[in-house]
Amino acid sequence: MGDDMKKSIFAFVLIAIFAGGCAVEMGSLKKPRYPTPLSEEARSAFSEAEKKYLNGSLDEARSLYKSYIDTFGYNELTDECRFKLGEIAFMKGDYRTAISFYKEAYQNIYNPRIAPRAQFKEAMTLFNMGDYAGSLDVLEKIERKDVTKILALRIDSLAVRAIQKIGRSSKANIKWYLFLLDDYDTLAEKEYAGKVQEALVPLEKVRREVLDWVKDSQVMPSEIESLPISMIKGEMAGGFIYYKLAMAHFAMGNIKEASKYIDKFVSRYPKHEFAEDGRKLLAELKGRKEKGYKVGVILPLEGKFSVYGKATLNGIQCAAGLTPPCTSNLPVELVVKDDMGVPENAVEAVRELAKEDVLAIVGPLTAECADAAALEAESLKVPMITLTTKENFVGGDYVFRHSLTPSDQASTLVKYAMENKKVKNFAVVYPSNAYGTKFMNLFKTVVEANGGKVVYKKSYDYSELAPLASEGEDSNISGVSGEEGASPSASLSIDLPDSVEAVFIPDSYKAVGYVVGVIHQSKPNKRLLYLGTNRWNDPDLTSVNGDLLEGAIFVDGFYKKGADVTTRGFVQSFVSAFGIDPTILEAHGYDALSIVATAIKIGTKSREGVARAIRNIKGVAGATGTIRMGENSNTTRRLFILTVSHGRIVEADSGGAQNQL
Repeated sequence: MGDDMKKSIFAFVLIAIFAGGCAVEMGSLKKPRYPTPLSEEARSAFSEAEKKYLNGSLDEARSLYKSYIDTFGYNELTDECRFKLGEIAFMKGDYRTAISFYKEAYQNIYNPRIAPRAQFKEAMTLFNMGDYAGSLDVLEKIERKDVTKILALRIDSLAVRAIQKIGRSSKANIKWYLFLLDDYDTLAEKEYAGKVQEALVPLEKVRREVLDWVKDSQVMPSEIESLPISMIKGEMAGGFIYYKLAMAHFAMGNIKEASKYIDKFVSRYPKHEFAEDGRKLLAELKGRKEKGYKVGVILPLEGKFSVYGKATLNGIQCAAGLTPPCTSNLPVELVVKDDMGVPENAVEAVRELAKEDVLAIVGPLTAECADAAALEAESLKVPMITLTTKENFVGGDYVFRHSLTPSDQASTLVKYAMENKKVKNFAVVYPSNAYGTKFMNLFKTVVEANGGKVVYKKSYDYSELAPLASEGEDSNISGVSGEEGASPSASLSIDLPDSVEAVFIPDSYKAVGYVVGVIHQSKPNKRLLYLGTNRWNDPDLTSVNGDLLEGAIFVDGFYKKGADVTTRGFVQSFVSAFGIDPTILEAHGYDALSIVATAIKIGTKSREGVARAIRNIKGVAGATGTIRMGENSNTTRRLFILTVSHGRIVEADSGGAQNQL
């Protein structure tokens, strides 16, 4: 390292020392006890070492600091000597030695005047070494109550930079962005300008990330409440937190909690940029308190199924009119419970909701939770619309189900293929997992029940598709259904009989193109009709061997480009409210609450009356079409029959014509 570079780093370190440690009320920090008293001789020796350090005589200063540590025992200046030895090693580029000294400066006796600085410099050193996760781990351990305003700014900026380098989600680490926003809010620029030489994350970038978090409908109240709110002192960040808390509770129908937080927000932060929105929400909440009909919701909002639960909740919120421009013609107060995908939690949620006088419950979503909760709901006589896709789910007088089941898909697909395409002989090529096996058996049963034949069956492991995937755009086919990774030397062989007219492939859109490619290799001149499940419904279906899928047929319970007025209205409102396209999960959530709302309107305002009205539903306009109650308390509606035309997914009518929308 050249002399000019050393001088530059030395100047930076001096600035950093004073910016990070001297600009606080040092007298306010409690002085720890050390085993050795500080003598005048020790104080004089330390002063001499400091003079050499400040004059840039680093080698002499290093010798004097080491001599001090060896000579005067462990006193109140020993850790300061260790810290300075770390600084000297840092300036010389000896990062490992620097980390060792920084650690020694705070690990034996915690001194609030030294420890935060030493930990920060340890984190900065790790960052410079490329260990961004290690840097963030050290920053997490710093006692914020002991840091100066400028040191807090440096700590939080470094944390955000480390998060960005690691590639972690800003929303999952939002506390650091809130801290940094708070730093900028409580520090005048003149207080840190020229005192902090390392790169700081710009205020506008931090603010953008926080605003994105505020607008994110997937953030649960519990996630916000777990933030260190008491440590946020500034108006900007503090206001965002309380506004977000109010909005999150409001979106879940927790009117009481939403009112509490929006009231705090408006009173504490009257000049905040969201203050006017807050006052409007407060007025709306006051009007909702007395007139909303309580409806319970049980979904997995944490745990491995949370992504599905949150998506479904978005649809429910839209149906309740809680997320403008979504509207509802019936005032509803949602009472949301998180079952985390655990059956026992779902049962307890039913009991709690029964005590809270809800008129009905929407959910659960997962099969085990739905089974367990349904028994409890039937016992307590609380109307419930579950959303499970489980086969052979039988409802009761109070328990119903609205979902898309495998048998729904198989029946619709076979009927269309046999009646509209005149197919009699089928093949099934399916993945050797639970999903593929279930659909293979259902499809075969339905085909034979309708007078057709399944003349060929072939299962495959994802390892057999891996070599093909490595040549295409998607080298991670095994991720489709969570299968293990593949051997690159394996290959799939499919030898269809000549009598086969249509091939059913119950797999994800990610795998279909590769399977079709293998079939084409063995039968390059044979014209085949390919059939699939709703897992095909993705714009990327045709990204691999799309030309071979031209005319393919598959079904789904929701089609966002459908011609139905209610479907289009739902899609438009949902996209405006949430900024993303809805899937069948959101659509089912929307429909389930729409059924409940309709039942409340037409039935007596009692659980028995609501259950009776649900049982007799004749035609509710939902996001998935017109909904009726069928056998075994399962809803029915027309499924969407979709096809591939000119490389795009479009709707096919009953005669096979396509409506490109």
